[in-house]
Amino acid sequence: MPEAIRLIVADDHPIVRKGLRQVIEEESNFEIVGEAGDGETALVLIQTLRPGVAILDLDMPKMSGFAAAAEVRKLELATEIIFLTMHSEVDLLHRAIDLGGKGFVVKESALLEIVSASGSVAAGLPYVSPSMTAALVDRRARGRTFEQSKPALSDLTPSERRILGMIARGKATNSSPIVQSGASWNTGAPLKCIKEAAPKEGPTVSFDPILGGLNVHVTDRSGVTSQCTYDADGFTRTFRLEANSSTDLKIVPAIPKLDNWNINVTCDNGTSTQTTQFF
Repeated sequence: MPEAIRLIVADDHPIVRKGLRQVIEEESNFEIVGEAGDGETALVLIQTLRPGVAILDLDMPKMSGFAAAAEVRKLELATEIIFLTMHSEVDLLHRAIDLGGKGFVVKESALLEIVSASGSVAAGLPYVSPSMTAALVDRRARGRTFEQSKPALSDLTPSERRILGMIARGKATNSSPIVQSGASWNTGAPLKCIKEAAPKEGPTVSFDPILGGLNVHVTDRSGVTSQCTYDADGFTRTFRLEANSSTDLKIVPAIPKLDNWNINVTCDNGTSTQTTQFF
């Protein structure tokens, strides 16, 4: 007989813990070895009991589920994490994935899903509540609608196209020359040219396939810490990119697309990178 999968359950509502325990213990291949009503206690249980799976509520006193998971990751513990939440927000799912969580279960359906989620996660497979999949699909659809509604060059009036052409040729809208971007002028005497700093380079972007999606490597080349946005055909993520450092984004598309994706990484330090990737 295979060894039972050891779990801990952490939620600040005793009635939730009781319900989850009753459902899980009906299955002979699971064993609940500990319960916690706050994040700090949950972390201590994970460190001492080393369960195969930890079910963590996001909103707990003393330490949130995300904070506890971050400590588990920092300590390089082997326990897999299932996040339990009453919020069906896509950004929370993205953060859960970034913290290495394997499961994301919405409380309204937790009693029906927790056994399947625990089994999948213990086997190394991700699990996301179906209601969250619907939210991901809706967000992707809204992104496409916005993309299609943005004005193209063909939507500009003749006057607007003429002004745009003048700007591209280096002229102001009143037909006076525009100072080239390589230098600016000091109005004091004597007249002297002040060389502007070279434009900052956008981040590099590379990809590795992972289970259920992609690992996106983003590396700063500007030397300036910034807030950046990753956009792939309406699928967006925001993240902080430290100066001269790299960060990884775990991307799990709601709808696989076996085609070229147009990818843009734009940062608030004025840099951006565009690339195309076949997924």
